Amino acid sequence: MVPVASFRDVVIFSFLKMDNLNCLSTHLWEKPRSFKQGGKTLLLRQCVRCGRDFALGFGGENWLPIYLGTFKVDALGKEARERWLSEKCPGMRLPDDDVDRGIVRR
Repeated sequence: MVPVASFRDVVIFSFLKMDNLNCLSTHLWEKPRSFKQGGKTLLLRQCVRCGRDFALGFGGENWLPIYLGTFKVDALGKEARERWLSEKCPGMRLPDDDVDRGIVRR
């Protein structure tokens, strides 16, 4: 019998994975939330300083920048995704981030 990981175990594992990514570790994270979409449970994180949202569980092992809508989570487009994953936390909300949120993956 294979043990099933608890949500707490997933959160701890994801913290470890996030800390290994230098730029993501520069953010100040709110308490993680879970969200069910398309039969998958996504783990959501938001930085309290810049407001950027990230999710784990889109089918890969990596955190992705996301647009968090009222009823749906969308991964950001390639350009925004690459920039958000390579930049350190800007320390405040940026107007260009709202533009990025409008460029979701199609």
